[in-house]
Amino acid sequence: MQRERFTNPLSLELIDLVRLESQAVAPALQEHAKIVAGLSQVFLIEKYGEFIHPKPLKKNQNIAERIIIVDNPEICDVALFPYENDILNERIYNLSAAAQDGLSDQVSGIVYIAVPDLDIFDGEEIIDSELFGRGVLSGNLDMALELAAIEQTVAHEVSHQYGDDLLLYSFFEAGTIFLEMEIVEWMGSGYIRSLDHYSVQQLYGLLLQRFGDKLHSLYFGTLGNYQDRREIIRNFKLLSESEEFSASLAHVVRAL
Repeated sequence: MQRERFTNPLSLELIDLVRLESQAVAPALQEHAKIVAGLSQVFLIEKYGEFIHPKPLKKNQNIAERIIIVDNPEICDVALFPYENDILNERIYNLSAAAQDGLSDQVSGIVYIAVPDLDIFDGEEIIDSELFGRGVLSGNLDMALELAAIEQTVAHEVSHQYGDDLLLYSFFEAGTIFLEMEIVEWMGSGYIRSLDHYSVQQLYGLLLQRFGDKLHSLYFGTLGNYQDRREIIRNFKLLSESEEFSASLAHVVRAL
């Protein structure tokens, strides 16, 4: 899920100060998130760069340096930065309770990401065999799950930064889930998500089979042909309302 406010970006030095005040995870996890953000960026630009609008390409050049992980969505309801610097005092932002499984909010060039709560994973969740192997080898399955949760949440939220968030919300989320799963697979990481996520991936894949590169252009904000845009969204709505996909998409979007 994503919301943005386009304000003047802070310098990386000021972002480091903000990170010291607001980062709520261990430095090693923050560093891991930074690496994943960089890898996600590389994947998106290498595979989809020709479709991405120039504005997010420019805005997100150093996105890995601008990621800050927070672990409490409600932390964003208060002013965390009582500095004399008025720019830093702007850091009052609003994240909803829905942020429990990941939310990004780009303010002044900082991408805040709420880490998913591992308690949301229940008996219906899929634990990838490779992920389980990582946990067994490390002797700590909980840590493997935490790392995987951060990896896929960061991949999801970085993908958001390159897409057109003025699109139909459910379509935008379906496309982002598709990209997230591509990135995680490309990195060779384990994946923890419900069967509903795989269903949404399949839905988006059907659109890709029919519309090809036009689908990528729509997601990334560069499809100028109005008729093509309308036809893709019309087909998405038909699929999303079908018996095969409606429940899965509703569950996933509601969770986000």
